[in-house]
Amino acid sequence: MATRTPERTSTRPPPSPAKRASNAGGCPVAPRRKGDLPTKVCAVCGRPFAWRRKWAQVWDEVRYCSDRCRRNRRPTSRPR
Repeated sequence: MATRTPERTSTRPPPSPAKRASNAGGCPVAPRRKGDLPTKVCAVCGRPFAWRRKWAQVWDEVRYCSDRCRRNRRPTSRPR
């Protein structure tokens, strides 16, 4: 006697093929591997750091890897 698989108990319809193809965030672009992201070197500690989504609009202006490095940045010499 063959065993039957249990029926779906959810009343929600299955996701559409377009929805399944996109990543979890709903963004239509394919997900990237962390190794493929652009990197920079921190101006304070010298460690490399990778691009983050929250920096997408200001990536050219980002200089520090963390808030700690930003707070401890080297003082700039000011002309008098």
